[in-house]
Amino acid sequence: MKEPGEGNRERDPKWLDQVRQMNCLICKRRPTEAHHLTHVQEKARGLKAGDQFVVPLCSQHHNMLHRAGDEARWWIIMGVDPVEWIGKWTDLLRNSRRASEQWSKNSES
Repeated sequence: MKEPGEGNRERDPKWLDQVRQMNCLICKRRPTEAHHLTHVQEKARGLKAGDQFVVPLCSQHHNMLHRAGDEARWWIIMGVDPVEWIGKWTDLLRNSRRASEQWSKNSES
């Protein structure tokens, strides 16, 4: 995974749909919304962070976060590291794709 702040603001509607199917990082409830982290990429004239920096939050926690103002502080108070969560999911998906590709290659033999 790229470090926060690096790279393009990727757009991936399929990934956003997958994130919306996951449990809220705070309370584990569903349904969730895909929240774009605001403290991981430099601000750019009205552009939100890339879709590579989204996490699942229920509407209650999503609204609470936006009302809090200081996102980095809010995550600390909640006791959750969203960047760590993104890294774990990125690694898991990358390994899953590799395993799937390997399985497909072995199946063809």
